[in-house]
Amino acid sequence: MVLARIKLDGAPGELAVGADSTWVTIPQRAEVVRIDSTSSRVAGPVVDTGDAVKQLAVGGGYVWGVLRPSDRVVRIDVSTQKMIGFPISVGDLPSDIAVGHGFVWVVNRGDNTVTRIPTTYPVTDSM
Repeated sequence: MVLARIKLDGAPGELAVGADSTWVTIPQRAEVVRIDSTSSRVAGPVVDTGDAVKQLAVGGGYVWGVLRPSDRVVRIDVSTQKMIGFPISVGDLPSDIAVGHGFVWVVNRGDNTVTRIPTTYPVTDSM
């Protein structure tokens, strides 16, 4: 039984579930949207990430997204739905992301590495 079909303003890419919401990428628009788990509606502002998000993970109070074209990770505050700080550089061709044990883990296929970022990564005002 299908309980709901949620219309988005673009083709959905990836999704992650956490913080009482489902988070969905709209890669063509470089956006992340939040779907409220209770109402099954898009909730709050659309987050403009400036680059296409290829993968998502939720943890540590944030949504973490892989920006594959630029080899970086963005952090979105789940309560304000705003990007926090500047994107974090990771390895070459990041392809997957997960959050666990106080860290964000990113698989980088281009250089055969895994990047570990603390979920408490400092927020900076400049690069």
